[in-house]
Amino acid sequence: MGGEIDIIEGVNTDTTNHVALHTTPGCIVQTNGQTSDFDTTNCDVNAAGQPSNAGCGGYSSESYSYGNGFNEVGGGVYAMDWRADGIRVWIFPRGSIPQDIQAGCPTTEAWPLPDFDFSGPDANIPVHFNGHQIIFDQTYFSPLLFCVLDVD
Repeated sequence: MGGEIDIIEGVNTDTTNHVALHTTPGCIVQTNGQTSDFDTTNCDVNAAGQPSNAGCGGYSSESYSYGNGFNEVGGGVYAMDWRADGIRVWIFPRGSIPQDIQAGCPTTEAWPLPDFDFSGPDANIPVHFNGHQIIFDQTYFSPLLFCVLDVD
């Protein structure tokens, strides 16, 4: 299994975005370096003491991250930085999109803390996350614009 990364996810009447990683045993993230709180830190879909397929992650602390709150601010940008040392996820409401993103040359160096930072010495990101395909389900978001940049 090459893992699963959910950067935009909501179920039923969720009012904030749920961000999660799902994979096999041996991927545990730390709970520091982000603005939102983790509900679970063991990314194993069968981790003891967690609901089945929970993985690691939690809900954004920002009301504008999903659903009506997202629509009320006129949308925004979700960004993900995936590196060997971790996976970080941000949500920027329309009025706070960094200039480097607007210019088409995003770099995370001057960005604020991410909503979620999936990293730590026991995360083992390259082992658990590889060979991915991008899948978009626009059930709730319309229109959705995305851009994938290779910044090796």
